[in-house]
Amino acid sequence: MTDNVEQLYPLIQSVVPDVTIINSDESYVFPSEMRTIQLDDSYYYGKQYNVAIKHVSKDKILCIVVGDVSPNTDFKLAFINTLISFNSYSAGVHAPNELHTSYTTRHECVGEQLYRVDNTDCTFWCIHPKIVKVMRELDYTISNFGWGIDCITIHQCESQGLRTLRDYEVSVKQIRKSTGYSADIAMIQLNALKQKYFECLPELGKRV
Repeated sequence: MTDNVEQLYPLIQSVVPDVTIINSDESYVFPSEMRTIQLDDSYYYGKQYNVAIKHVSKDKILCIVVGDVSPNTDFKLAFINTLISFNSYSAGVHAPNELHTSYTTRHECVGEQLYRVDNTDCTFWCIHPKIVKVMRELDYTISNFGWGIDCITIHQCESQGLRTLRDYEVSVKQIRKSTGYSADIAMIQLNALKQKYFECLPELGKRV
C-alpha cells in the first residue's frame, strides 16, 4: 500500500497540486516533500476520512483516493470530468467507475457516459463544497472502518437537491480488495453513524 501511494502522489499532484497523504502506516514516514498527516495504525477509512474532511480548505472540493487505487488511472481526465460534473450537471458527489464495486444500478444518463447512481463507491470520489460544509461537522470516528459514510453523504446530496453521478468514461480499480476487519463490527459502526447523522439533521440543516 505504501509503495503504491508513493506512485500515486506525483501522478495526482501533477493534475491537482493540493494533495495531502493521510498516512496510517505508523512504521513509515513519507519523504518531507510529500505533504503528509501522520496517524497511527488504529486509523481505518472512517477515522482517516474524519481527518480529511476537517482538513480540506473552505469552499474546496474534497477528493478521496484510497491508497490501493491502481496508478494506471487516467487522473487528468478524471478531474476534468469532475469539474464538468459539478459545474454543468448539479453533482454533489462525483466518482469515476470503480470496477469492483457492488453498486451497479444506473438511472438516467445526464451527460456523455455520466449517469445518476444510487452510490458511487468511495474508493475514489469527489464531494462538492456545499456538501463538505455541512458534513464536516460530524464525527466519523464512530465508524472507524468507514461503513455508512457514503450512504449519509449521498442522502445529504439528495436533501440539498444535488445528484450522485458516476463517470463511465474513466475506470478505476483497487489493486487489492481485502479488508482485514470484521464486517459484523463494521455494520454496528454503520448503524451508529447513521443514527448520529439523523439525530444531527436539524442542526446540520442550519449550515446548508
